[in-house]
Amino acid sequence: MEIIKRGAEAVLYRDGERVIKVRVKKGYRHPLLDERIRRTRTRREARLLSRARSVGVLTPRVLEVREEENTLVMEYVEGATLKRYLSERKDLNLLREVGRIVGTLHRNGIVHGDLTTSNFIVGREGLYLIDFGLGEVTRSVEERAVDLVCFKKSFFATHSDIEEGWEEILRGYSEVCEDAERIFRRMEEVERRARYL
Repeated sequence: MEIIKRGAEAVLYRDGERVIKVRVKKGYRHPLLDERIRRTRTRREARLLSRARSVGVLTPRVLEVREEENTLVMEYVEGATLKRYLSERKDLNLLREVGRIVGTLHRNGIVHGDLTTSNFIVGREGLYLIDFGLGEVTRSVEERAVDLVCFKKSFFATHSDIEEGWEEILRGYSEVCEDAERIFRRMEEVERRARYL
């Protein structure tokens, strides 16, 4: 097995056509609390991946959940991250599709929690969304707005050269999420509050 990514929360290994995501221990947390957090996040991520797929969002298929090892086994998705793809070509249609994907999640009560262009993979079948480790199920306008605000910050930090890109994301989002206007208004409130912190 080869390590394909080492993140703050987990290590990802590739084993042929499978990805094995192992949540690592955190020495600064009490062992019982650490175990509970890692197990809960592993279970929740598996459920969110499956739920997102059931509403039409491409995600890696969950093959196995090893709760005792805080490990998730998923299918390996071949392709480039959207971050890398956009560094080579400015594809506004693809960004509109990103908006539709996020809008579909939010319409169905799923907040991703870590929306970045690194968490989208341009695969053979289309755009896949990965890494639901910080996600949750909620219909809260506030939580969905915060999801978008964090995505906006990440997008402009990484893709400031695609000026109209964020507008395309919002356009795609509006096409599929009936709460879009309420969520966009709340986004503005969240951004105003953040300026005064």
